[in-house]
Amino acid sequence: MKARYWTISLAALCVAFVLVAAIRRESLTTVWGDESTYLAMAESLARDGDLAFTADDAARLSERSVQRSTVILQRTDSGVAYSKPVLYALLAAPGAFFDVEIGPAVMNALLLLAAAWVGWLFLCRLGDRQRAALTMVTFVGASVLLAQVGWRMSDLAQAALSLAGLALVLAPLRPAATGESSWLDGRRAAWLGGLALGLLVTMRLSNALIPATALIALWLCGRRRRTLEVAGAAILGVVLMAAVSQAMLGSTNPYRAVRASFDSADGYPLSADDAVSERFETRPTTQRMTIVPNLRPRVSAYATLYFWIGRHTGLLWYFPAVLALLLTALRRPDRLSWIALLGAGAATGFYLIWWPENYFGGSAFLGNRYILAVYPLLLVALPRLPAGRSLAASWILAALVGGSSMLSLWNGDPADAYSQSHTRAGIFSRLPFESTARTIDGRRDRFWSRDLVRFVDSVPKVGQQSFILETGGETAELMIVTRSDEEPILLRYRTRAVGVELVVEDRAGERRFALSGGDQVAHGAVAVSLAGSWRRHQFPWNEEAEYQARTVRLRATASESEDRRVVLWYGGEQGILEQSFEYLVPEFQQPETAVAGSTTILSLRVRNMSPVPWASEGAFPVKLSYRMASLSDAGRPAFEGSRVELPQPLPSGDPVNLQMPVVWPETPGTYRLMIDLVIEDYTWFSDRLGEPIASLEVEVTAPDADL
Repeated sequence: MKARYWTISLAALCVAFVLVAAIRRESLTTVWGDESTYLAMAESLARDGDLAFTADDAARLSERSVQRSTVILQRTDSGVAYSKPVLYALLAAPGAFFDVEIGPAVMNALLLLAAAWVGWLFLCRLGDRQRAALTMVTFVGASVLLAQVGWRMSDLAQAALSLAGLALVLAPLRPAATGESSWLDGRRAAWLGGLALGLLVTMRLSNALIPATALIALWLCGRRRRTLEVAGAAILGVVLMAAVSQAMLGSTNPYRAVRASFDSADGYPLSADDAVSERFETRPTTQRMTIVPNLRPRVSAYATLYFWIGRHTGLLWYFPAVLALLLTALRRPDRLSWIALLGAGAATGFYLIWWPENYFGGSAFLGNRYILAVYPLLLVALPRLPAGRSLAASWILAALVGGSSMLSLWNGDPADAYSQSHTRAGIFSRLPFESTARTIDGRRDRFWSRDLVRFVDSVPKVGQQSFILETGGETAELMIVTRSDEEPILLRYRTRAVGVELVVEDRAGERRFALSGGDQVAHGAVAVSLAGSWRRHQFPWNEEAEYQARTVRLRATASESEDRRVVLWYGGEQGILEQSFEYLVPEFQQPETAVAGSTTILSLRVRNMSPVPWASEGAFPVKLSYRMASLSDAGRPAFEGSRVELPQPLPSGDPVNLQMPVVWPETPGTYRLMIDLVIEDYTWFSDRLGEPIASLEVEVTAPDADL
C-alpha cells in the first residue's frame, strides 16, 4: 500500500510540474529547426498525404513564418522534400490531422505510456508489482522523459522504441520471480521487440549500438534462436523504413542528403515556377564523420566531465533516476547487467569521442537528447528492483534540480523563456558551463570582433551588437574564446547614469572602473585581462584549431539615477584595435574661405593602410568627421560635426570615396577646421597619430547682403 501511495503521488506531482513548466515555455507554436520540420512533415502527411515540399507546403509555412522560422529540406530527383527521418512524421501524422500543434504532443504521451507499460511488465519479473510501478515512475518522472512530451521531435519516440524493444527482447533473461511464463517469453515478443529496435536505428544510425547490445546479451546468455529472431526482425524494420523513406523523401537516409532550408521571405528553394533552386548545399550537412575518429583527448575529457555534471546536459541533473539504477545495477551485477552497462557506455563514448563538441544535439534541446535512447539500457541492467533508499535519493535530487528550474523559469523574463533559460540561475548557474559545443542557444551566443562571446547567465540583455547591464544588479559572467592567450580585450561603454562604476573580475582580480564623473553621457573603453582557463573551444569555421575559452565577470554600480543602464560593446583584442590607426589620403580638396551659415561638401579619398578592416557598425565603428575651433574668439568652445559612415566595410588596403558636409558657424571669423577619422565613443585618430587628416585655417565671411 505504501508503494502504491508513493507511485500515485509522485506521478501526479510530475505531471503537474510539466504542465506548469509548459506555461512558461515561450510558446507551443513558436518552434524552429528539427521541431519545426517534424511538425511540417506531420502536417504535410495529414493534409496532402505526402512529404514532398510543394507550393501548398510553402504557403502553409509562409502563413506561420513567425511561429516556424525554418524547416530542413533535401533535393530529390523529382523536386524538393523534407529532410528528417520519416518514421516520426508517420507516428505524429494522426495527431496532426486533428491539431497540428498539440496533436503530436498527445502522440508523444501515448508512445511514452505504451513503452512504460511494457517496461513495467519487464520490471514485474524482478519483484513486487507495486514496487515495479514505483521504479517505472522514477525512471520516467525523475528524468527529462516526461518533459520531452512537449518537444514535438523524434527523441522521445526513440526512447519509447528503445524501452519497449529492449524489454520485449530481453525479458527471458529476467525470469519471473514466481517462475511463471508469460507472453514476453514467446516469439511474438521477440519479433515485436526486434522490429522496434530496427525502427529505432532508422531514426538515428548511432542507435545501432542499442540492438547490438541486446543481440550480444542474448547470444552470450545462450538464447541463440531468439538472437536470430530478433536480428531478423530488426533487419526487416530497417529495410522496411529505408524503402518508405526512399519512396517519400527520395533517399534512404536524409542525414546524408544534400540539404537546404525554406526561406519564407523569398520562397526559397521554390521559384515562381516551382523549379528547384541551385542554392542547395553541395555536400551533406549533418553526417560527415569517418569510421576512424578525429581524436581530441582534451575536448573529449571535458565533454566527459560535462556529460555527468554539466549545466545543460549533465546526466545526474537531467536523469536523477540514474542514482537508483546504477546503485542497484552495480551491486552484485549479473551477466546481463554488465552487458547492458557496457553497451550504454559504448553508446555514450561514441558521442564523447566522435562528437564531443555537439554530443547533446543542437541549440534547441532539454538535457542530453542524444542519450535518451540509451537511457533504457540502465533499466534492463537491473538485476533486482531498487531499494527504497536509492529511490528516495533519486527523488531528492530530482526535487532540488526541478525546484531550481521552476524558480528560474518563474522569476525570469517570459520573453526570454526558451529551452535553456532554466540554466541561467539557481543551482544550474553554479554548475560547469559548456565550452566545447559549437552552439548552446543562438540567442545568447555572439561572434563579435572575430571572437565567440557566450553569455553564461541571464543577467545581461543581449542585442546584436551590444549588451546592457543594469546598475545595482547581479554579476554577469561571460565566456570569451579568443585567438590570443595574453592580449587584453576592450569593452566600450556608454551610460547616462551618474556615479557609475564597472566592477570587473578578471585575471587581475577585482577591479573598479569609474565610468562617469557627473557628465550627462559618459563613454569610453576599458581593457580587461581575461581570467585563465583550461577549457578549449573550436570556431565553427575552423575545426582544426582550438582556442582558449576564458571568462570575465562584470557588475555595474551607480548612485540614484533615472537611467541605470550601462551599454557595453565587445571590442576584441586591444592590440588588434590599436593597429587600426593607419591611412593614406591621396586626394583632398581643401577650402580656404566659406560663407557663414552655409554648408560645404568636401570630397576626399581615404585608403585603409592598417591590417585591420574598418566598419561603421560594430563595437568600434570607424567614421569620418571634423572638429572646428574659433581662432578669432579663443573663449568659444570647439564643436564637433556630424559623422559620415563608410558605405560598406573597408578591408585592409582598399580605398573609399567620401563626401562630408561641413556646416560653417553663423558668426564670421577665422576658424581651424580639423578633418579626422573617429572611432565612435572611443577616440579620434589624431589622438593616436598626433595629427588629423587635415588641419587648416578657413576664413568664414558674412553673407553678401545683396544676395
